[in-house]
Amino acid sequence: MQFAVSTETQIGGAVTLPPDRYTGTVSWRETMKRGGFERSKKSYRIELDPEDVLRWGGDPGAGESPCVIDITEDVASGAIKAL
Repeated sequence: MQFAVSTETQIGGAVTLPPDRYTGTVSWRETMKRGGFERSKKSYRIELDPEDVLRWGGDPGAGESPCVIDITEDVASGAIKAL
């Protein structure tokens, strides 16, 4: 999945994304109901190279490649657009 950032946007508390398109994922929590599975709680995550996270002000952590950051609130607020 692709995400579009049109203005500098801070994610994950420290990383400031410059305007561009980014690769990420979308997932749902599924629960079993009488009529079958029910999807709820959609979440969005963006995948960044550790070098980019460092360059944009974040801490990539040890041994994480790529760095995965939850952007669900940013997509919900409209700061980041899911394509």
